[in-house]
Amino acid sequence: MVQQRAFIRKPLGFLAAAYLPSLFIAVGLGAFVLFRKTHRSRYGWLAALVLFTYSYNFTACLEVAVVHLLEYRRYITVQMYFTLLAQFFVLWFMLEFTLENAWPRKTTAARYNCP
Repeated sequence: MVQQRAFIRKPLGFLAAAYLPSLFIAVGLGAFVLFRKTHRSRYGWLAALVLFTYSYNFTACLEVAVVHLLEYRRYITVQMYFTLLAQFFVLWFMLEFTLENAWPRKTTAARYNCP
């Protein structure tokens, strides 16, 4: 067994606990964005990227579970990197969507006919 230092173990533990809530947020926010035309034009590519990354991560986990064994460290390492990538994209997506809707720019406000 490989021992990890605390400065690596603690953030990985936090990210592991945050994976399922971030997955639900990604699916919900992605569906919301993709079904609204006004949001789809602005965030559609980012929503598709986030959902694609999570689906790729799911497929990679399923492939390793069915075809290979999880005892090989290289498979776990590759899965960790794709999981971190997916969580980075969903964090970016949430921040982009939240900040743009909380404080819209003047050009965005003019496009949506907001005061």
